[in-house]
Amino acid sequence: MMLVILPKLPLTAGGLPVRAPMPLDGPATIANGNALLEELAGRVHADMRASGLDTTQAMMRYSVDMRYVGQMNEVPVTLRHGQMGPDAGKTLRENFETLYRQRYGAGTTRAQAPLEIISFLAEAVTPTGKPAFAPLFEGKQPSFVAPPQRSVYMRGLGFIEATVFAYDSLAPDTPIEGPAVIERESTTIWLPPATRATLDIYGNLTIDL
Repeated sequence: MMLVILPKLPLTAGGLPVRAPMPLDGPATIANGNALLEELAGRVHADMRASGLDTTQAMMRYSVDMRYVGQMNEVPVTLRHGQMGPDAGKTLRENFETLYRQRYGAGTTRAQAPLEIISFLAEAVTPTGKPAFAPLFEGKQPSFVAPPQRSVYMRGLGFIEATVFAYDSLAPDTPIEGPAVIERESTTIWLPPATRATLDIYGNLTIDL
């Protein structure tokens, strides 16, 4: 699956600024909220089309970030129907308080405390084909040249001799016994004594401890 996420939209509706944060029980909250959600959906679909994705196959998901007035931390609450209906205030409060109790514990909610919406979020999920992984090491044969040795310091053991391998020179299904060092351009892999590493054709190393 591919997830396309649009950044949270500033609180504007129809090109006009909306008071932020938006009070959950405000007289224009439902109308402004639905205008924002519609604008978000349009921007998500535009981004998808620009990326060559089929919008007709997309599954939309919407949510809002909410908090108690005067607090700093928001809780994300899902909008299950993609819009704010007449009972949105009641439903969002119930869902917010359920999530708030799960996050902060029993007794932490305040039934009469005012709530506010900080931001709106729209996501589009669309199916994609399973990617094909390149068998980078398929058919590669092990080298018969003896690899070099290096002194490596291990805490509690002092200096020990370890075999040094270049990652690109490895062959699949050929065990590498520790102590050994496997060097890559971006990292170094250490195999302690009594361990074994095996490379597969896709370049993954399985280390048996």
